[in-house]
Amino acid sequence: LDLNTLEVVREEVQFQSLPSSSKAEKVSSYFSAHYSQDPNDGTIYNHGYVLDPFSPPSINLMKLSPEGHLIHQQMSPMPYNTFVHDGTISQNNIAYFVNPYVVPSGLELLPFITGQQALGK
Repeated sequence: LDLNTLEVVREEVQFQSLPSSSKAEKVSSYFSAHYSQDPNDGTIYNHGYVLDPFSPPSINLMKLSPEGHLIHQQMSPMPYNTFVHDGTISQNNIAYFVNPYVVPSGLELLPFITGQQALGK
C-alpha cells in the first residue's frame, strides 16, 4: 500500500516453491517470533527474513502444523531488503507490512551478517 493514499502499489504475487530434498524439510530463513494461528484448525503461519548478499530481497512464508512441524514454505520477492515485523491472516489471505526502512543489500550486507557492524547506525 502507498503510505499516503493507501492505494495498492503492487498486485498479488505468485510465490515460488522452495525445493525440498527430503520429507524433513528445514526452514530456509530466519523465523519471526510473531506468527499467526488459524483459529479453526490451529495451523501456524509465519514469515522469515532472507538476508543473503547474493540473492534478491525476499521473504519466506511458512505454513506449520499446530505442533510446529513445517508443512510448506514459499519465497516471495520484496521491493527491497527490510525487516517485516508482523502480519495478519484472513480466511483467504496473508498480509505483511513492508516498512520503509531499507537494509543494505549485496556485499554491503556482509558487515551486518558477520557482526562487524550494527544495523540502524
